[in-house]
Amino acid sequence: MSRQASYIGRELESVLQFLSKARKVYRKRQPVEVVDLVKALGMYVAEDILAVRDNPPSDKPVLDGYAVRYIDIIGAAPQTPVRLRYCKNARRIEPGCAVEVELRDVLPEGADTVVPFEYTRREGDQVFVFESVKPGYGVAKRGEDIRAGEVLVRKGTRLSPYHIGLLASQGYGKIRVYKPIRVALYCSGDELIEPGEQYFEGRVYNSTCPLIASYLSSLGFNMNYYGLLPDDKKVIEEAVQNKLKDHDVVIVCGGTGPSKSDVTPKALEKTVDEIGGVWSYGFSLRPGHAAAIGVTESKIVAGLSGFPIAAWVQVYVLLLPLLLNAYDATWPPHPVIDGVLKRRIVSRVGLLDVYRVKVEFSNGRVLVEPSVVRGSGRVSSLARNNGVVIVDEEVEELEEGDKVNVHLIHYII
Repeated sequence: MSRQASYIGRELESVLQFLSKARKVYRKRQPVEVVDLVKALGMYVAEDILAVRDNPPSDKPVLDGYAVRYIDIIGAAPQTPVRLRYCKNARRIEPGCAVEVELRDVLPEGADTVVPFEYTRREGDQVFVFESVKPGYGVAKRGEDIRAGEVLVRKGTRLSPYHIGLLASQGYGKIRVYKPIRVALYCSGDELIEPGEQYFEGRVYNSTCPLIASYLSSLGFNMNYYGLLPDDKKVIEEAVQNKLKDHDVVIVCGGTGPSKSDVTPKALEKTVDEIGGVWSYGFSLRPGHAAAIGVTESKIVAGLSGFPIAAWVQVYVLLLPLLLNAYDATWPPHPVIDGVLKRRIVSRVGLLDVYRVKVEFSNGRVLVEPSVVRGSGRVSSLARNNGVVIVDEEVEELEEGDKVNVHLIHYII
């Protein structure tokens, strides 16, 4: 039976309830721009892109050798070679004919096989074939790779180097993509210092904002980090309101906890009240229940945890399902694979639990090892693991040997 979790005297909001509510309000679609193909890496395609021609455009040899009819070389062997006529530059293969071809050539009409040079010997106007090959050997058929009119890249796809190469092969020089969402990012906390600054006792290096900024940048967002803010409600209000003028999303990491100095939710709530929208504070999410998010039709303001793991989980589970929709892209942004638990997972009914896990292959099986490190400030647990398992709010435990879905955030090593 579901139990409602609470935080600082208020009931936590279900992640699914929040997303359902927020999607009804947040209707943003990014504007479209035309960019050079070579500059489109990491951007999201704004329309289905179709193949304009077959590839190969005609039947072609895939190796250097002699184009022949397969029926003419059946039974060729070192002791019983097949003798063919050498037909120089012939565009059509006649029975018993062999035409010399290279990779760049078009296959002569009537030919269906290419015999490598090393299986042959030419003597004057005769070609001896000493090895038989399979029918169609050495030949790429027209449209074997790509058919004109087929979808090469679907709308909402984030372009990889491999998509770029594919589109270049079809002659695309410019494509239509969604303009990157502009995100402003601050960290709040009087105890924070930036990486590279002199450390002294009582201070904490800001690892949360570098993590969030680099993660969202890796997913194609236009990230802009504006530094540290003090634990001051008025300063945070002014900073957020200022950045909302020319950014689509404003995030403040830190100051979302229950102490008196944690003023980020109050600062953001006032801003959301002024611009209109829905407001949520406290989610049935572990780690990451202490988040405050306001959503309007085209803007999002978010107060996330100052702890790096909790902030990453909040971005992944609460923000990305909304933001990716503005690109017509789907969540999750990472591959999801099936695996088998190596160890029991204990969750809590009423909380969406995000477990860090390590995925490995063993004897043809995908094994999933839950991390023993559970703290939301343990940034090493994301770097040293390569996946997460999201345990539903209604599930209390998963046993060793149970099948689970793993969001693969790193490659399997």
